[in-house]
Amino acid sequence: PTRLVFTFGIDRDDPSRDRISLSFTPLGEGCELLLEHEMRPAWAHYATATRDGWNMILGHLARALDNP
Repeated sequence: PTRLVFTFGIDRDDPSRDRISLSFTPLGEGCELLLEHEMRPAWAHYATATRDGWNMILGHLARALDNP
């Protein structure tokens, strides 16, 4: 598998969700990860915080994978 797509939302009763797409490209002994977060316009003011949050999460993932 090279792609994972899922929806994300804060309020479970809200039917509108953001769409998160992860694409994986083999690269040497590892891979390159491309994350796309399709954010609803109503949440645009959270774009910077969302980007920072994904960077933090992916940074933790990278460290965990480097130090099993």
